[in-house]
Amino acid sequence: MNTLSTELSTFLGVFLLLVCAFAVVCAIHLRRLTNYCRDSVNYVLSQNKNAVSLRRMAAVEATMTDLTDSYDGLLASHKKLRSRIGMRATREKAENSLDSGDDKVKLRLAAKQSGLLR
Repeated sequence: MNTLSTELSTFLGVFLLLVCAFAVVCAIHLRRLTNYCRDSVNYVLSQNKNAVSLRRMAAVEATMTDLTDSYDGLLASHKKLRSRIGMRATREKAENSLDSGDDKVKLRLAAKQSGLLR
């Protein structure tokens, strides 16, 4: 019976020593976790201070909408101007091909010589 009591007390002593070691390790990790949580909260608070406010975001969106509308208007004006220039160039080509003065003069002279014109 004496050996049972010494083995039991040795077992309890080792068990308590392991529990204490585990408690110390948990305390160290708990302290690190507490520091990490505190740093995380401080980081989030500092980022919120630097964050863009809703008023500023609304102002940026309004400016962006105005710029988009202006750009669309500019594109429409550019399209109209290109169309006008293209039509003007087409008209000038048509007038130049039909209204070449040399051809008319030659045709009149040929018609006068053949007796069609006076």
